[in-house]
Amino acid sequence: VGSGLWLQQNNAREETTEVARTLSFALQAPVDFGDEKGITDALALLRARPHVEAAAVYDRHGAPLGSYGSGTAPIGRLATEGLLAGRLQAAAVIRSDADIIGSVVVVNRLSRMWQALGLAMLAIVLASLAGLAFSVLLAQRIARTITRPIDVLADVVEAAGDTPVI
Repeated sequence: VGSGLWLQQNNAREETTEVARTLSFALQAPVDFGDEKGITDALALLRARPHVEAAAVYDRHGAPLGSYGSGTAPIGRLATEGLLAGRLQAAAVIRSDADIIGSVVVVNRLSRMWQALGLAMLAIVLASLAGLAFSVLLAQRIARTITRPIDVLADVVEAAGDTPVI
């Protein structure tokens, strides 16, 4: 269970980082040329990722250039993040050649991860219950097989004890 939690969080962190890096690549030209529509269009690509809660683009000085999603634009690190907080945040720099021209911050909602983890836990519990039920049935059958000759012998002795000796 613990490794499942760790793997889910690790996968979510990698996915969030990948989205931030991909978005930083898509934002290179719009940020470099100050193209607000291009920035908006690049951020609109996040609609294909329903787990992305918010994203924000900043220039090299930290001034906001655009944002996507609910609430306010993410700034800095979230106070709490991870599976228990329900969200992860990743940032990537936007480069033009060797120069840093801006940054992008992406916040990933982890409700989908919790659903997958819940389904996995339910499958584990159901498989454990099925294994327990099978074990009990098998143990009863083995017990009957072992005790059957003793039961037959006890019945014969009891019947012999009931018959009068001549």
